[in-house]
Amino acid sequence: MKKLNFGCGYDIKPGFVNADFIKTSKEVIEVDFSKFPYPFDKNEFDEIHAYGVLEHFGETREEFKNVIKELIRITKTGGQWFITVPHDTNPSFYGEFHRTMFHWRSFHYRLTNPQTEIYKDLEVIKRKHIFIKLLFWNFLIMPIVNLFPKFYENTCLRYLFPCQALYFEIRVKKSGFSQDKNE
Repeated sequence: MKKLNFGCGYDIKPGFVNADFIKTSKEVIEVDFSKFPYPFDKNEFDEIHAYGVLEHFGETREEFKNVIKELIRITKTGGQWFITVPHDTNPSFYGEFHRTMFHWRSFHYRLTNPQTEIYKDLEVIKRKHIFIKLLFWNFLIMPIVNLFPKFYENTCLRYLFPCQALYFEIRVKKSGFSQDKNE
């Protein structure tokens, strides 16, 4: 099983291909993620782990779409992605290096034109809100929000109790549209 630690920074994972745009150690492959295609073969990886990385792409919408297309290309059919990104209510999202916002329905849109739909080959199999654990009430809120995510996302609760991050597990299907079980 081949795994990619996409945008690893200093988080070097043993047994993974660790890649970042800066060579932070000898175990890291230096890759310019803004240049396509990436220096990996089609269907090379069973898993891609991207923790706090995808929000940095998207200077243009086209750039973000190309990143997703490349990740699909290098992932085997049936392979999985494990992703964390800041939630769109996280105040620290609004820094100079964050480009793309994420929310509960990210990776889930279904457009009317399947030829231009970048998520058609993806199936969200798990998603979870993550809250800062330093605040006492977040221990109470997190399980409730994850039980009733649509209620949280569609009410003022999302602004009263901002979410720190979202965790996604995504299966690469490469075979068209599928329904998400957690809508």
